[in-house]
Amino acid sequence: MLFFGILTCSKKPPAHITDRVKANADPKVEFFCFSPCAIEPISNQVNGYRFCKETTDWKEASFPIPSILYDQCFYDTKEKRMKNKSIVNWLLAQPNLIFLNPGFSDKLTVYQTLQAAQNPITLLPIQKISRAQDGLIQLYQTGGLILQPATDYSTSGQIYIRYTKTDYIFQIQKKEKRMTKTISSEAKCMTFLTQLLTHKTYVAQPIWQFYTKKHIPFLLRFLLQKSGNGQWQIAAKAAILYPKSAWHESEQAEYYLSLHSFILQNFTRYDTKRMVQLSTFALQAASILDDLLKTFELLLDIGIYTHMQPCLLHWNHKPTPQIRNKIMAYREIPDPDFPIPYAKFLFERQANKT
Repeated sequence: MLFFGILTCSKKPPAHITDRVKANADPKVEFFCFSPCAIEPISNQVNGYRFCKETTDWKEASFPIPSILYDQCFYDTKEKRMKNKSIVNWLLAQPNLIFLNPGFSDKLTVYQTLQAAQNPITLLPIQKISRAQDGLIQLYQTGGLILQPATDYSTSGQIYIRYTKTDYIFQIQKKEKRMTKTISSEAKCMTFLTQLLTHKTYVAQPIWQFYTKKHIPFLLRFLLQKSGNGQWQIAAKAAILYPKSAWHESEQAEYYLSLHSFILQNFTRYDTKRMVQLSTFALQAASILDDLLKTFELLLDIGIYTHMQPCLLHWNHKPTPQIRNKIMAYREIPDPDFPIPYAKFLFERQANKT
């Protein structure tokens, strides 16, 4: 029997977790759901929830720490990080536990790992920004930047900056919304950047070219997952188009179309052979990051220029339910959204070692 524990920051199992457990019911798997705070390290006991197969719902229970843990905690607030991360770090240090999606947020290390492997994917320059002056120099050189928290794997907190020679336009991503702020002077821009950098360190990438009229501003989003033999496979992929008016709040910032019809209608130059190359490219990137991220799934955004190679824009090894639901509409393999086959593979491999 495989004892499969799901970590969540919620006090009770969230609805999306319940739906996924029901869809992946297995007579040889016992499902548990709990918060890291519900673990008692001294006794190795957990006060959480066990999934009842007869009634198909959760029942409160006390049980030992499951042998396989799947981390679905989204530390989107400082309170959640402070409350749960120390326990998660303790779990990671336990030699007999198999931990899926533990979280890795150092963007610079990810970038350097891909760069060192000489992956054929193009990597936009990335630079750590710790002073407002550094950010301003980069902005003047490129015309536009995206600032991402250096140690945060979520997209919340990203800052898009555009310099128009008269104004500095900031767009700050807050979960599913963007806040726009226009600043008219360099001094005020420096003050605002200083305030932002007081609380976080950012990495900067010059991606404004994706929003210009000279280039086709679209990207391919790949969701890759581990199969039952431990190999990466593409679970879903979709095309995302950024309209030319993407900086206008009144317009929709992005929308999804099916990859097949999107390519046929707008980008016929990207034929089947080209799609195979891009898919191979995504699988290569996932393999390179495998040991670093120790994850079951990986979401990659690959931007497409009209004049150069594809370029890796963003990676996310713990996509939120909202992001997953959008791309899963374009799934390419049946029932790919829970790591039970991969968990069984890891469990058997560990058993053979012992």
